[in-house]
Amino acid sequence: MTRSLFIFSLLLFSIAASAQNTQGDLAVQREAENDPAPFASQLQSSVRDTNKVNLLCKIARICWYQRTVENHAVDSTLLFARRAYALSRDINFTEGHNEAVFLICKVLLERAHIDQALKLADEVYGEEKVRLLLIIAEPYVFHQPPSDKEFAKAMPLIEKAVKLSAQAHSLRWTNECLNLLAKLYFNKGDVVLGKHYFMDIINNYHHLKDYNNEAKYWSRLAEYMPENNKTYTEMIHSYERAVYYYLLAGNKKEAGYSLRDLALIRTNFNQTAQAGQDQMKMLSLFKEIHEQLSPTTYFQLSEYYQITGKYDLALSYALGGLKAAGDNLDKRINPARALGTTYGFLKDYKNAVKYSKIAFDYDAERNSPNMFLSCYRVVTFLTAGGNAGQALLFLNKFLAAHSLSSISYQQIYASCYGTIYNALGNYAEADRYYRQMMSLEEAANRENGERIGHHFTMTGGYAYYLMGKFYVERGRYKQSRSYLIKSLDNPHYGDKDQEFDTYKLLFKVDSALANYVSAIRYFERHKAMADSINNVETANKISALNIQYETAEKTKDIRLLENKQKLQLAAVQKADTIRNFTIGASVLLLLLASSAYLGYRDKQRSNRQLQLQQNEINVQNAALQTLLMQKDDFLNEKDELLDEKDGLLKEKDWLLKEVHHRVKNNLQIIMSLLRTQLAHLKNEDAKDAIMDSENRVQAIALIHQKLYSTENVASVSMPAYVADLVNHLTDGLQTPDKKVKVQQSVEPIHLDLAQAVPIGLILNEAITNSLKYGANESGVDITITFRCMEGANALLIIADKGRGLPSDFDLATSKSLGMQLMKGLSKQLKGCFNISSGPGVTVTIEFKLLSLLSAVKMTS
Repeated sequence: MTRSLFIFSLLLFSIAASAQNTQGDLAVQREAENDPAPFASQLQSSVRDTNKVNLLCKIARICWYQRTVENHAVDSTLLFARRAYALSRDINFTEGHNEAVFLICKVLLERAHIDQALKLADEVYGEEKVRLLLIIAEPYVFHQPPSDKEFAKAMPLIEKAVKLSAQAHSLRWTNECLNLLAKLYFNKGDVVLGKHYFMDIINNYHHLKDYNNEAKYWSRLAEYMPENNKTYTEMIHSYERAVYYYLLAGNKKEAGYSLRDLALIRTNFNQTAQAGQDQMKMLSLFKEIHEQLSPTTYFQLSEYYQITGKYDLALSYALGGLKAAGDNLDKRINPARALGTTYGFLKDYKNAVKYSKIAFDYDAERNSPNMFLSCYRVVTFLTAGGNAGQALLFLNKFLAAHSLSSISYQQIYASCYGTIYNALGNYAEADRYYRQMMSLEEAANRENGERIGHHFTMTGGYAYYLMGKFYVERGRYKQSRSYLIKSLDNPHYGDKDQEFDTYKLLFKVDSALANYVSAIRYFERHKAMADSINNVETANKISALNIQYETAEKTKDIRLLENKQKLQLAAVQKADTIRNFTIGASVLLLLLASSAYLGYRDKQRSNRQLQLQQNEINVQNAALQTLLMQKDDFLNEKDELLDEKDGLLKEKDWLLKEVHHRVKNNLQIIMSLLRTQLAHLKNEDAKDAIMDSENRVQAIALIHQKLYSTENVASVSMPAYVADLVNHLTDGLQTPDKKVKVQQSVEPIHLDLAQAVPIGLILNEAITNSLKYGANESGVDITITFRCMEGANALLIIADKGRGLPSDFDLATSKSLGMQLMKGLSKQLKGCFNISSGPGVTVTIEFKLLSLLSAVKMTS
């Protein structure tokens, strides 16, 4: 792409075009919270509106930052993003739809499903489509070598994004396109053109007097420019401009962070005095605006003091970083790296290995490129601590699983093998690997000037130092001297400890070569550095810091053990409470069922009394018919008796409806109590038990609701009841990926209360089991059949198409509460219960209908 394409794109601003605006960035927003569980529990009670979409997206973003190589957090990200996607489309919520599509696209790219990501990008337009095109192009830019044909696939995507940005009249997204173009050219080794595109962005914001964004892109220019001896002056200049324009915009916080990054670059190139001044300015700005030092800032301050040989301050800032990070593992890792390196400088290799392994495990679990640096440090400290054999095993295992994709990595690990074999006494192999390390020096230096992010390198003084030190140890003084001198002439990424040791080695070399004047000069330099690095005051400070830290860690461990004991005791008490509450709820449920049954018996007794009264009335009516013309007072008595009969019948129906209504309300109270208990539980088994109990209560409540809400108070219509029960149990389970299909074939059977309650509970248990365990690839498919048989019998069948029962399942010995309930309720009906498998699970109950309701079925 040339500059003419960018100019042409800007001309397209005059073209009218619709724009689907987006406030999002190219990276997934990091939430302040780390645990998605509290938010996931809110979903059940959430209304299907824009707030629910935002909640689903928030959960997806939290899961995104918890993903590792082993866990399934990326699957959770996709699950919640797809739910947000479906709901946002249903309610026409564009902003939520855009964020959901972006998150789904991120997951697809994580799994290398580029074609699916491109297809998804076709669903959006305007700024949102630009956003997706850029995140699809990013993996080609950053994860593919410039020589690979895959790298070339990035350019058409970026060009299309540029045109769409112009059509959408979006300067912001045009600048984002240029930003990615600049990084692409930096990775190709074209520093001039990469810088050119960054300057286009900077000039755009400068003309608008948007100094805050101008400063941001000065900082990005420095951050992404390949780093070597040719480019570091431009990087320093860019960070200086960033500081200037942030201060001009009044953004002291970001000015402070740019000063921090500026100090890091100066330190890397041995400008330690200026770096120290930059850090003092940074700390002054942060103090002025009350900005707390972040763990990353502590980490960089620790690195600075490592390089300058002030190990007491390096240790202090590393420990400060751990304290600032608290219990947040993501934030604790950089301070842990700093601690490992600092202990390495202090020759405390046990602690150096300990903290470096913490960093390595974290990086390897997330497949982070930082694992190459972490592995190098573990191997180096193991070797220096006298465990070269263990270091060799560790390194071989790591490299067997990870290929070295860059020349810098090849050079670094050649040095590792050289150091290990030297420590093992295999000097021929050590010499071979060290010479291999030096043969890669020029190519590695060139690579560092061509690609973004290659700051983990040995180029500069360190490779020369290792080679010179090895030759001194072998007594090859003439060969060693030139390497040691070059290490001092090229101090890129050097440190005071290396310089200190180099003077000592040169003193030894010149003494052996009879260059006594030069030898004395190097000895004086070595002695002067020894006085500043290893003085007693510094050693005492380091010792005090170690004691303070170890005491704090032991106190923390004791508190953790105490808290763990308290949590275990609370868990036991909670389990007892849950068990007691469940037993109590079950007893209450049985009492209510018994009460309902007694109410039904009272209703039958009232019916018999009313029938006797009706017979008496009929007799009296017959007598009154014969005496109608003779006895007017008999007519009056008849009218009174008829009125009394109608009143009693109405009162009977009203009383029965009131009984059913009150029973239903009592059951609703029980369900509310169960839901309240559920909100305070953490144990998943306890939650499932409470939810199952709630469904059982709901199954009975629906029966009483049917009885008081219809004219027929004597029986329950099973087609309507089954439909309502299915809707209750499956509500909220339907998703784009998981379909819940329930086929109902229920004849117009009416059951009285004595049979309706057991049948309702059996239906609840069987359907719940199918929803939990009867899923197949397409979802859940359930069939419910309820029909009359010969001899006034009824047959109920609930079947699913899932994976079926376990091969060793035995109904007679099953201890499942659901199975026990269904068997017990079938006995109450005096019916036959059977459960079979293959394919799926089929539950069958055959029982005899009561004669009265059989007649209802026949007449209907």
